[in-house]
Amino acid sequence: MLATACHRAGKLKEEAVAHYCCGVLLDNAGQRVKARECYKRMLVAAQACGEEAASRVALSVAHNRLGVTLHALGEHEQALVHHEAHRALADAAGHFVAHLNLGLAHASLKQYEEASSHMREALRSAIRSGSMHGEAVACGNLSLVGRMTGDFETARACLDRYLQLTEVLADSHGAVEAHQRLGDLASEIGDMQSAGAHFESALSITTAQPDAQKQLNATKIDIGLAQGGMEFSEFLLTQMATSA
Repeated sequence: MLATACHRAGKLKEEAVAHYCCGVLLDNAGQRVKARECYKRMLVAAQACGEEAASRVALSVAHNRLGVTLHALGEHEQALVHHEAHRALADAAGHFVAHLNLGLAHASLKQYEEASSHMREALRSAIRSGSMHGEAVACGNLSLVGRMTGDFETARACLDRYLQLTEVLADSHGAVEAHQRLGDLASEIGDMQSAGAHFESALSITTAQPDAQKQLNATKIDIGLAQGGMEFSEFLLTQMATSA
């Protein structure tokens, strides 16, 4: 109703804000399709707004929210259109977000080269701005793309840096995730000793967190798998030595 009243009064900036608020509320309620329509109406109001500065900000936000919501709905091609529009309008901080979202959308479409390129650009933006949190997010996502493409060297380097950043930021949950993912990566390439060490590190952190019981149980399972893998490798070596 507020958006309608603003529209009738010709208050386009206020109308755009009203549609934005409506969209966020619907997004938070999990009603993505309805939220998408609110962001579309916000975009129309922003495009019609006479104030250039206000219009640019509103357009940037509308494209960002539309892209994120479309991505959540699985409409990745359309999400790319809006993330690219957001990138063209964004300031320095917005460029980081836009490139990160472009990378995620390309990855969902299995366009890994493009995904990696945007993730690297997001990483550069974070480093330029001095945002360690942004750098951690970019490194974490770049490692996922590396793993998807079989570039384990890049994946491991990014995860090592991600782990360093979580320690500097005192982010214990992030540190657990980093150790878990490094352990998974080591398991995938057959380095069960390193995998076990990372899973043990994750376990030592999770035991200090009273709210991390599920994560603790998952870590114990991973340690068991890693130890089993090492024992099996040792068994194979023993059998080979015996048969020689």
